[in-house]
Amino acid sequence: MQREDVLVTWRVNLAEFGRCNHLRPTRIEVMDLSAGLESDFWIEDGMLLSGIDVEEDRSRGLSVDIMLQTTAEGGRNHLTHRIAGVQRLDLENDHLKIEDSAGTVTIMRFES
Repeated sequence: MQREDVLVTWRVNLAEFGRCNHLRPTRIEVMDLSAGLESDFWIEDGMLLSGIDVEEDRSRGLSVDIMLQTTAEGGRNHLTHRIAGVQRLDLENDHLKIEDSAGTVTIMRFES
């Protein structure tokens, strides 16, 4: 029951966060601190947030999809970043921080 409550809470909070920040220029950083790796997904003009979704998969656990697009006019050029096995989700006004079961941390923040 507790897992269902977490899923419902995350869905509601992420939906509101997505609505408030729809089409804002976004930057995603992925850090695997145990391996010393960091990736930064960013385009000069920023990719625009088109949506965020959370779902439960029996084999992967909870996952979060962050959907981005390159322009507001046409969503043809897009990127979906999936975080599987989500263990922790921290939601602030200007960023989202997600940690998966392997300890990899994904940070989504907005460009000015």
